[in-house]
Amino acid sequence: MMKYLIHIVTALFVAVVLSMICGFVVALEVVGLGLVVYVGYSVIFKNKDALPIGHIALLMSGLQWIVAPISAYHSEHILYPMAVSEEEYLIKTLILYVPFLVSILYFIPCRNTCISKYFLINFCYSQRKNIIILTILGFIASFIPIHTPELNFILVLVEDLLYIGAIMLCFAYPYRAITITTLLMAYLLLRSINSGMFHDLMVWGLFMFFVISAIKEYSPRRQLIILFCLLVTVPSLQAIKPIYRNYTWFGNYQGNKVELFVDLFVQSLTGNLQTAEAGDINERLNQGWIISRIYKRIPDEKTYVGGRTIWEGVEATLIPRFLAPNKKGAGKESIDDFETFTGYRPGSGTSMGLSILGETYGNFGLLFGSIFMAFWGWLIAKIIWWIHRKSKYIGYWYFFLPLICFNLIKAEINFISVLNWTVKAFLFAWFVIYIIRCYSKQDICCQSSIEKNE
Repeated sequence: MMKYLIHIVTALFVAVVLSMICGFVVALEVVGLGLVVYVGYSVIFKNKDALPIGHIALLMSGLQWIVAPISAYHSEHILYPMAVSEEEYLIKTLILYVPFLVSILYFIPCRNTCISKYFLINFCYSQRKNIIILTILGFIASFIPIHTPELNFILVLVEDLLYIGAIMLCFAYPYRAITITTLLMAYLLLRSINSGMFHDLMVWGLFMFFVISAIKEYSPRRQLIILFCLLVTVPSLQAIKPIYRNYTWFGNYQGNKVELFVDLFVQSLTGNLQTAEAGDINERLNQGWIISRIYKRIPDEKTYVGGRTIWEGVEATLIPRFLAPNKKGAGKESIDDFETFTGYRPGSGTSMGLSILGETYGNFGLLFGSIFMAFWGWLIAKIIWWIHRKSKYIGYWYFFLPLICFNLIKAEINFISVLNWTVKAFLFAWFVIYIIRCYSKQDICCQSSIEKNE
């Protein structure tokens, strides 16, 4: 704890000096950007974990709540303008973000959650048969058409077994890890091109980056080079996404989708994408325009809702519908919440989330909101610690960590969606691991498996 107190005091001292020299807003920008850079530095230079979920959550939220909004304040061409001054936005956001950051960074290291690369390699090598079965099940599930929402949710979880299996195969065959990753990313890219949805490509691509970096023990310099190359492609992907969807979703496009995607992507990289949407690169990343609307509307126009949406999320996730037939769903009710918090109603077919930070402020304000954000960071750290502890006995738990925390790392969705996914993904992971333990002829206990392999 003392280490983080020293860092905070140092950051405050730098902020005071900068405010005296350059102005208060510049000091706030430097502090905000400095926090995000510090998280990135910790991931690249200090991280020894193949799946640093807590740091990924901090990095994603920092980019969407701090970096992208600062960029929006300095941009002349934005689709959704910020609703409050930069000073007000940064003050409130930092008051809520700092407890979240400190809580995760403190509670994760103090639990000593890091699991050795060689421990994971030995375990995965001993489980090759089971891993291949999981991978095949996930691959087959991706081709099953189901339109019922409840069954579709289960199908999505089963599909993710493909990505979990791919990560485990990378550890089982470390000398083939790059080949396995390349095949997986090629499959994800083709699937994304076919559907026009690129979210899984980016999130699982990020997970695979950390996995490969851990297996190959890449130096910080090489990791930074790879990250830079990946980040260069993200703005181009965001720029062509609405154009590509207009062609394939609404334009009755009959040509080759791969050729269309490649053509638009090359145009974006070379700066030849001439369309109004091309300048809207920051739109999807910037969660600040939504949060700033909440700051402007609450409490001046609407009072704090006092934890109502938080409790509704807990109720909707943990209480069966037959006991609570009127419990909240993630559809119309969430859209109504968005309008209540922001005063803005999304158009039909548009999906927008309040974000954990925005929803926390709308429920509790700054003081109790900062306490809740600290609790939320502690909860994420606690989940990671528990899974790491279980992984020392049953290694499968470690590889289900990305699936369980898939929505925990996102900075743009509602509390109900985060909690609902996390709880159900946890139960799914427990069920799959239970089935493996019951019916597998292989011993999946880490210690005994490793001893046999040795």
